[in-house]
Amino acid sequence: MDIRRVLTITSLGHLLNHSLTLIYPVVMIQLATLYPQTSLTTLGLLGTVHYLFYGLGAFPAGWLTDRLGARNILLIYFLGSAAAVAYLVLTTGLINLAVGLALIGLFCALYHPSGLTLISHNSPRISRHLGIHGIAGSLGLTLGPLVGGAVASWFGWRAPFALFGFFAAITGIYLWLSSANDAAHRSPSHPQARRPTLLRPLIYCYVIGIFMGLSHRGTLSFMPLHFSQEFEGILAPSRTNGRQRRYSSEDISVIERIKGLRDAGMSLNEIKERLGNRDEGEYRNSYKIDLLANRVARVVKAEVYNFFESDG
Repeated sequence: MDIRRVLTITSLGHLLNHSLTLIYPVVMIQLATLYPQTSLTTLGLLGTVHYLFYGLGAFPAGWLTDRLGARNILLIYFLGSAAAVAYLVLTTGLINLAVGLALIGLFCALYHPSGLTLISHNSPRISRHLGIHGIAGSLGLTLGPLVGGAVASWFGWRAPFALFGFFAAITGIYLWLSSANDAAHRSPSHPQARRPTLLRPLIYCYVIGIFMGLSHRGTLSFMPLHFSQEFEGILAPSRTNGRQRRYSSEDISVIERIKGLRDAGMSLNEIKERLGNRDEGEYRNSYKIDLLANRVARVVKAEVYNFFESDG
């Protein structure tokens, strides 16, 4: 395959990969409302199953990529993720939800070994193309929660899964049709991949990755729900037909105010006491311009950093 087609397919795959794996923390708030009898521990375990299979699936993914070829594994990733989403969307109950999340995590785990292999075997400018590929992944980290939350607020918690699953199916069909006549579907291991593995540094990396995952994924999954419950009396977002919270610009201003007070060293109880005694319109129009500017600055900074980090 030519590099433009490779970069298009892998960038879409990277974007969809991170989007699909970041939908659940957004809809978990809605699930807690729809299933009030279900404990937060149970909902958290569903997220653990999702990310556990996402991590464990990377082990066979690399082995399969070496033997079946990056293009074939990418095809399994796209179509398998779409099939897993279809299962999740069309079934009911927490058990089926757990199975669907596990399948999504398992198929999404196939992406990185195969996608990076396809780029490295076809690109004449690997650093530059990996930088573009990294930007697409960062867009997925943004679009997953943003689009997922918006779509879930209008059509229910299943809708964002269905949306990204649909795009995964379309991209998989495009990959299938556009590379059907390619002579080489196999991507054997690069000679450097056959060198002996340094076991001790590898174990260190695994242990560090485990603790980083506990911190990152735990915060990512539970912080939105904890935040909404902790300030239930201060933040009063409206509800959509899908029972999803919809925060107004005034609510976002209050959130920014809470963040500022927290950074200043105040405890949650002190913040609640201060904001609970505020005048009705005290923070209505404040922080809006700063909020927008900060968001734009963060996005631009992250994209530029990821691009140059990958390029180097």
